[in-house]
Amino acid sequence: PERSFRVAQEQASELELEDLKRIEFRMLCAFDDFAKKHGLCYWLIYGTLLGAARHKGFIPWDDDVDIAMPKNDYYRLVELVNNGERICDHIDLDACGVQNCIPYRPFAKLFDRRTSVVQNELVPMKGVNEAVWIDIFPFVGTEVSSKQDGEQYIRSFDLNQALLRRSSWHFTKGDNFVGTLRRLAAWLPAKIGGYKRWAATCDDIQKSAPDMFEKEHCLTLSESSYIYPTKFFEGDCALLEFEGRQFPCLPHYEDFLAFRYGNWKEFPPESERTSTHNMTARWAKGQ
Repeated sequence: PERSFRVAQEQASELELEDLKRIEFRMLCAFDDFAKKHGLCYWLIYGTLLGAARHKGFIPWDDDVDIAMPKNDYYRLVELVNNGERICDHIDLDACGVQNCIPYRPFAKLFDRRTSVVQNELVPMKGVNEAVWIDIFPFVGTEVSSKQDGEQYIRSFDLNQALLRRSSWHFTKGDNFVGTLRRLAAWLPAKIGGYKRWAATCDDIQKSAPDMFEKEHCLTLSESSYIYPTKFFEGDCALLEFEGRQFPCLPHYEDFLAFRYGNWKEFPPESERTSTHNMTARWAKGQ
């Protein structure tokens, strides 16, 4: 496997799933070292947490890594990078507030700059060059236990994130002429406003939100359909094995997984064992 990985690098051929996992795992190790050095709190989250708990590594058909951070640690990470700290020579932090960064998402990504990625759903955006990534989601606090109860800042974030998505994803037609016109009427104002504007507005809302440990419930605003009891995150981190190395996870990770996925120990049907990303990844030229 390591030899085929080097061949792909030398030939700049398309990266396979196992190549992506290998790159992402090395990025995760680099971030873990950086977080320990600077005392940053983070946890494995979502499919990565599920993979650690159920497989002791990647879910076999998964192709990304997800990290969660308390909002205050997240913005401290941004500050550290702006002050010249590097996670790794070939790893960049892409987030609103990072100097010389073009924001296009309301959460952060770590990019391995030795690689190049084209997401087929995204329109070309000037100054945005994607690479193999790790997602970093900031968690904030909320008074409500469900989205239906809706705090104002959650509703405001949802609106701006919808505009951000419309401005950065390809336009798709509706099922009929009227449906297409309605989509066009929603898409045009978002496109005219521009992804930079909507991303920056989302970030401002996120910054002003309460700290997650100040409230009984918490969420990452980019996925506001899921609001979690903050108690899942309270206490000393659990350590779980992920691809042979121990990483920090939520203190009550089993409760989180049951809340999010139900019977998380069971495998999904074969038809659902697929990646959610429609992309092409390669080694960057000259790497």
